[in-house]
Amino acid sequence: MIVWRNTSGVSGEIFVITENGKAVVAPGATLILYKIDESQANKITSDLGRKFEAYIHETGEHISMLTARPDELTHAYVESLNKISARKYCLQLHSVGTDATQRIYISSNADRGGRFSLAATPGAYFLYVSGQAGETHAEWFQIVRVRWREQLRLVQPTCSYSSE
Repeated sequence: MIVWRNTSGVSGEIFVITENGKAVVAPGATLILYKIDESQANKITSDLGRKFEAYIHETGEHISMLTARPDELTHAYVESLNKISARKYCLQLHSVGTDATQRIYISSNADRGGRFSLAATPGAYFLYVSGQAGETHAEWFQIVRVRWREQLRLVQPTCSYSSE
């Protein structure tokens, strides 16, 4: 009898860049790995790109609208618009991945040091990570192709916002 033990997978560390610019570990971050095929990987990549372009366009419109009326602006008002826009963007990105996959392969949480390890057979996956450090909430959306053991260091989130 031959027993094959699954030793392939994805592991790594998660850091969040706080508002003061420091990289801080994200203990307890949620990780969800979705099994996808190559056509889904291409669709997700394309959809994420379109959402990013739309976000940049929308943000540019907000900035031009705000600068047209500087006398009505307060720092708190501009900050609240930025937070709403960033949260909306994160929700849109999350829907792209979950709508395309809808089948969770494995989910887990990072340890106190922000480290994680997910066992996965070779193939293509969509990785969703949500973590927080201090007041900064961050999310990552990434296509991962597991061949043997993939090591990730997640520092630059796909989107982030302050949770205050």
